[in-house]
This record gives sequence, structure tokens and C-alpha cells, in this order.
Amino acid sequence: MTTQNAQLFAGDVYISFETTPGVFGPAMLVRTDLLSITTPSDKKTKNSKGRTDYGQAFASYQLPKPTEFSITFNEMSRDLLSVQLSGEIETITAAGGVFTDLAVTAALDAWVDIGRKNISATGLTVKNSAGTTTYVADTDYEVNLRLGKLRAISSGAITAAQALKVSGTAQATTGTRINGARKYSHVLKVELDGVNLMTGKDVEVLASRAVVTSDQAFDFLQSDIAELKLKGTLEVPSVGVPPFVVEERAVA
Repeated sequence: MTTQNAQLFAGDVYISFETTPGVFGPAMLVRTDLLSITTPSDKKTKNSKGRTDYGQAFASYQLPKPTEFSITFNEMSRDLLSVQLSGEIETITAAGGVFTDLAVTAALDAWVDIGRKNISATGLTVKNSAGTTTYVADTDYEVNLRLGKLRAISSGAITAAQALKVSGTAQATTGTRINGARKYSHVLKVELDGVNLMTGKDVEVLASRAVVTSDQAFDFLQSDIAELKLKGTLEVPSVGVPPFVVEERAVA
């Protein structure tokens, strides 16, 4: 059985994001389950009304439509999660430091914001508005230190809507924020470093401008490892250049 015309591909996919118009950042190697390209067209026909061939086409042509593109990632970086959420990424920095007598109005068995996040458990105090009574953690109140929320325990000494003063230390933090539903079109450069397993020849697929979006819901509490399915259009990078190329090579 000959395999010279059989096609079975494996490969690594590199992607890079357009940072400014026409300029792409460094490429990332991302595990990918699917990379598909569709070249649709519209059929245009002129049909005969002749006596013997009525309804038959005597002229036809296929008009090209935009090249369609789909890709599925089975690992998801912060950049790809931003694409999933149609978002933009920004860097966040929160300075730490001591805070004193922040005014908080208590709610019994419900959470209220303290006004600081990532609070250190060491040195945290909750007092009445006069500062004469210090309440006891896990008896009179609970605190979510990461989110900076306080819950007055109904069986404790704090009353409903009581004015409190909270003091402590917020820890300095850095990170990123995805501003969701802000950017619905993302431009990628996609390159497959592949091999035809049937012939052993190297195969490269290059799409210089893949304009992609995600229209699927993202479940933050899903049971399985998240994957990202994107679809979109392959644009021509410049006049006369095809939207994608496929090269098969063997070392001479």
C-alpha cells in the first residue's frame, strides 16, 4: 500500500498577537486540538431555457468568499482567556500599607466591604465607633482577608447597622485585570510546524492575519480543564498575497 498521497498531520502551533497595526509580538507555543481552514464559495450559474436543455447550466462560476478559520486550544494563557472573554488586559498594582479606623457599617450574617483587599490577619482590629470596644474574630465577626469583606455574626456582640472602625495592614499586590466585553476582534499570526506522518515530510501552515473571536460561554466553575474554541476569518496580509500558505518540504 502506498502512502505517498496520504495525509495525516501532527504538529506544534505557534501564535502571536498583533500589538499595534501590522506588528506582532513574540510567538507562543500552545497545545492545540484543532486547526481547520475552510475556503467557501458562492456558485453563480446561468441556466438554459432551451427546448431540449431547459434548466441546465450552460455557464457557471464559483465566486470566492472569505476564508474561514477555526482553532481549539486545550491550554489557555491569560492572553487567550482574554480572547475568550472578549476582553482587554491591563496591569494592576495595589500599594500596601497600614489603614486606621476605616468606617464600616455592619450587617448581620451578611458581608460588607471594608475598603481594602489582601489584608494581613496580623494586627487586624474591629472596634465600635467610639474605639472603646474591640470585637473578637470568629465570635463577633468573620473577615474574608483576600476580598476585604466583613460579616457580623448574629450571635456575637455586634448589632445590625452598627458603625464600626476597622484597622490593619493591606499587603501590596500586583497582577492583571481582564476588562471583559471590551474587544470583540483579536488578530493572531498562526503557524503550524507540522509533519505528515504518512510521508515523513515537514509541513508548514502559515496564516499571517487570523481575525478571531469567541462566541461561547465560559464557565468559571466547570469540572473539566478549560479549552478555548475560536473562529474567524483569514485576511490577506497585503495585495496579491494569499490568506494562508501550506508548504511541504524535505531536506535536500
